[in-house]
Amino acid sequence: MRSTVARTSRAQLPRPPRLNSHSRAVTCAVAHHVQKKATKKHAHNRPRKSRPSDRFRTPPSYPSLPDIPWMTKLDGPSGISSTTVSIDVSPEDTLKTLQGKVVAAGAASPEEVNFNGKALTGTLADCGLAEATSVEATVQSK
Repeated sequence: MRSTVARTSRAQLPRPPRLNSHSRAVTCAVAHHVQKKATKKHAHNRPRKSRPSDRFRTPPSYPSLPDIPWMTKLDGPSGISSTTVSIDVSPEDTLKTLQGKVVAAGAASPEEVNFNGKALTGTLADCGLAEATSVEATVQSK
C-alpha cells in the first residue's frame, strides 16, 4: 500500500503579509541601548541651587522622642489619696455622727457616706445595718 502525499510548490505556499513603510512587524523587537530623552530634558530644565542658602541646606533636625513606656500602670486616680480607718458603728448613727467618728479615728471628714452601695441620708438602719459592728472605712480626699 502506497501513501500518496500531495506535493506543493513554493509558489502555492501561503506568503506572509508584506510590510510597507507604515506598518510594523508582529514579531517582538529586542530593545537596544536606552535613550534617556526625558531624563536629559528634566535635568536640563531643573532649578539650580544658585543661592548660598540653597547650596548649604541641611535636613531639619527634630528633637529626639523621649523613651517612655507605652503603658504606665496607675494605682488610682491622680491627686486623690485614700485613708482607711476602723470605727465602731451602730444602726442609729447618722451622717453627722459618722463624720465625727471618722475624724476621731484620724482621717479627714467625708463629704458623703455610702453603706452597702447606698448613699447615707438618714440612719445606718435605713441602709440595712441591723446591729452594732466594727467597720473599716476608706476616706478619699484630694
